[in-house]
Amino acid sequence: MIYGSKNLADKCNLVKPNDFYSLVAEEWSLEEYDLTSAQKRKIIKKIVMPRSYGAGRQTISEDLAELPFLQHLNLDEDQLISLADEGIAVLEESAPELREFKREVGRIIRGLHLQPDESVD
Repeated sequence: MIYGSKNLADKCNLVKPNDFYSLVAEEWSLEEYDLTSAQKRKIIKKIVMPRSYGAGRQTISEDLAELPFLQHLNLDEDQLISLADEGIAVLEESAPELREFKREVGRIIRGLHLQPDESVD
């Protein structure tokens, strides 16, 4: 995710002490869920790694469904997908380098014919 960006390197604890997950979580209000900072951080963490490896909204929403504090909210599948979409948007706003990284990896995968064009988001 660093992808040649000093700004992102700063956020990711490579240049100075920082907690990337907390920094991204601070940018996401999530007021309707009344979550603690630690819970918001856990949501972001469940989004960052899968998204970096190419996961889409469905996979991420399934990962979010595993969080006990979200299970207590009894969110349905559509709400979890919406939460995943919002989290992806916040993440990619905070780390726009991720979008370019995903595009480049998608081009490489398509070039290797490992998966069809339409499956790389």
